[in-house]
Amino acid sequence: MIEQDHMKLCKDCIWYRRNLLGRLIANEEQKCVRPGLSKDMVTGKVGYKPCSLERDYTPAYGCGWDAQYWEAK
Repeated sequence: MIEQDHMKLCKDCIWYRRNLLGRLIANEEQKCVRPGLSKDMVTGKVGYKPCSLERDYTPAYGCGWDAQYWEAK
């Protein structure tokens, strides 16, 4: 586990976006739009995942606790 003084937070990452509509509907406000996430082939919109899923529940192919895709703003 990473020490808290050196923890890379999603809110400080270049790929972090606030999702206000998601906040109203599903109580999910933060989203990750890092490259490599799927793009909608019909609309061309960039895909995203909730930050909580990207960091906690997908360590095999997500950012994970180590923040492997994290980049400073």
